[in-house]
Amino acid sequence: STSLQACFYDYTWTGTCSLVPWNDPGKVEPEDMNKKDWYNPNGQSLVGQDNMLDYANLVLPWYSCRSTGDNGLKRMVEFEPDYNYSKYGEAFLPNSTCAMSTLQQGFTGSLLSTSRCYEAWCGTDHRVRLIVNGEEYYCKKDGQQAKFSGFAGSITCPPAAQVCANRKLKEIFGVTSLFPDRGPIDGQNLVAIVGNNYDNYQNVTITLGTVPCEIKVYKDNYILCKLQKPDDNTQKLIREKSNILKQTLDTNTEKNEYRMFKAFYVVKSTNNRTNTTYPDSYYFTKRKYDTGMKD
Repeated sequence: STSLQACFYDYTWTGTCSLVPWNDPGKVEPEDMNKKDWYNPNGQSLVGQDNMLDYANLVLPWYSCRSTGDNGLKRMVEFEPDYNYSKYGEAFLPNSTCAMSTLQQGFTGSLLSTSRCYEAWCGTDHRVRLIVNGEEYYCKKDGQQAKFSGFAGSITCPPAAQVCANRKLKEIFGVTSLFPDRGPIDGQNLVAIVGNNYDNYQNVTITLGTVPCEIKVYKDNYILCKLQKPDDNTQKLIREKSNILKQTLDTNTEKNEYRMFKAFYVVKSTNNRTNTTYPDSYYFTKRKYDTGMKD
């Protein structure tokens, strides 16, 4: 296909396929057509347009995700005069990245994946965060499908190695795992946090949702903390689907009760520019290690 369907190699530009018909003498040198076994051994109907590169398939930069001028948004508007980038959740900012996307407002039919521009940032964990209309999605791995409120479709998380290579990394408190990932609603259980470079931080405090986790062991790559017992009012808020804990899961519709409650953990330190909130979650349950499948 010659349609827009890729990002340029550095993921700061959208890309277009530079393909031309193999049998078009205006695009392919006639003498090269006679050397099909060399230039087009697979018999492709479309090939790259550069004979210096043996007609290899290439992606060329189309418009910049970091500009609203002639090389950026303006170029796309000239190509498609009624183009409304907000309909697709796009943003043309100094920190924007290209990503393949089917994201679209007000559409329920079949969605075509194409390259678009989105606000993004990378942490010192070399992971990508995508932002649409102020809502942030953490790409734990390349190729994840990021969904956003008010939009059909999704954004495919772009490769972190390329996206994070051309931008300043935001200092974060790196966590690779948290165990166990759930515990009783009345707290008091131990939680292990594994990561790296913790010796670079001072006066660290940890909360799961709004419940403090008291640090018992602190090493450069390992922290062991003990959850404090939430007071009665906090436990009541947890049970009542409070916004404090962001989200509730596994509703018992018969009793109209919630069995498991999702909390995002927050790490603070005096030498961190911003508090770090992690998308990996901890679950408060009505009984220890409750899966949410039993009454």
